[in-house]
Amino acid sequence: MDSAWVTAGVSTLAVITTAIYNTGGRGALERRVIRQELEVAALLPTGAERDQMERSAQDRAAVYASRRVGQEPLKPRQHAVLLGFTAVSLVVGYAGGVMTQSVRADTAILTILDSLALLMMIMGFTLAATAATAWCSRVFLAQRTRSRRAAVAEHRERLANHISRRGRQP
Repeated sequence: MDSAWVTAGVSTLAVITTAIYNTGGRGALERRVIRQELEVAALLPTGAERDQMERSAQDRAAVYASRRVGQEPLKPRQHAVLLGFTAVSLVVGYAGGVMTQSVRADTAILTILDSLALLMMIMGFTLAATAATAWCSRVFLAQRTRSRRAAVAEHRERLANHISRRGRQP
């Protein structure tokens, strides 16, 4: 019973850590800074300082939107590697669980084998959970990248139209 709780706890911790790592990052921080600059500019009285701060935030947003859009979609070989690693890790974890149940720790050697089987089970299930989470997050990020590319193309087009209109003004 205790080994099952340890296995579930370690696997859950690995999944949560991977999910947190994949959802945050520099991009989120940069977007928050741009949003805060625009909010501060909105609080300023109408004038040159406000226009300059808004223009600066819009320029930073354009630079942010023009950077590398995101992760490339997975190739079939990468799908196979991640899913294969998940399957092998599950088999190793299951084998460790079966060995833990079948080995009776009567002697020192059997106690060591029981400990190794427990370690094999914990590591197998942890690696399986991590690999499955990595695969899911990569697929999710690739899908998000597709929609982001469409949005960035639209923003670039609007920015180019805005710049061309500004160039025509006297």
